[in-house]
Amino acid sequence: MAPLTKKEKDWFTKLESVLGDAPKSLRGKVCGYTIGDYTVTIFDEKKTDEYVDEHGDDSDRCSQVQNADSELLTLKFPFDIESTAG
Repeated sequence: MAPLTKKEKDWFTKLESVLGDAPKSLRGKVCGYTIGDYTVTIFDEKKTDEYVDEHGDDSDRCSQVQNADSELLTLKFPFDIESTAG
């Protein structure tokens, strides 16, 4: 694979800067997950956790978010975001 171009590197730098400017109030309020495609789903972490506690839902996180109806938005990236654990 060819290395990133200057334009591509600049785009990532700009993206990182925008993410760094996020309100501190988002920490612990929202969370995100990917299923290994080009999207990241942002959801209400508290609402999901409350649903899991109330219903004993031990399914995967994306199912818990759907069951809790706690999805807030979906971010679309111009490339895949792989899903890993650990």
